[in-house]
Amino acid sequence: MRRLALGALLVVVWLLLWDEITFNQLLAGIAIAAVLLLLLPGAPKGAARVAVRPLAVGHLALWFAGQFVISNAQVVRAVLFPRRWVRTGVVRVPLRTTSPTLAALVANTTALAPGMQPVGTEEHPFAIEVHVLSLTDVDRVEATVQRLEHLIRAAFDPDWPDTPGPDEGDAS
Repeated sequence: MRRLALGALLVVVWLLLWDEITFNQLLAGIAIAAVLLLLLPGAPKGAARVAVRPLAVGHLALWFAGQFVISNAQVVRAVLFPRRWVRTGVVRVPLRTTSPTLAALVANTTALAPGMQPVGTEEHPFAIEVHVLSLTDVDRVEATVQRLEHLIRAAFDPDWPDTPGPDEGDAS
């Protein structure tokens, strides 16, 4: 069933690449999707499962967009007034997830926000070290990364809400 959904997604992406949708383009998309699905192996046995919850993904996207705007404003402020606002530092943030896939997603998403850059990760238990451009409050950095992790887990963790999550640390 998953491969069929992936095939349908490939056909949709193929159709979106063209100026107009024709019957021939649809047939070509189906043929290309079929060839790709035959040539590309499926997920290996024991691979990490990921669930996709569209509403939670939307919530994550909205929260991240807001954080992106805020962090861009902070970078602009730091560029205009470097002596006053540039106080770099590294903060170690423990993560609650036990999934390497979700921990990597948290680290990579953190890297997309200006002013914060993951510089290290740890396993058992998972944690990331984040370099911050304007470090004024360690607790706020921890709360922001933990909120991001919470939203990512709500969107993609197949065991959610069975696994514990932060009700505290919601620094939206």
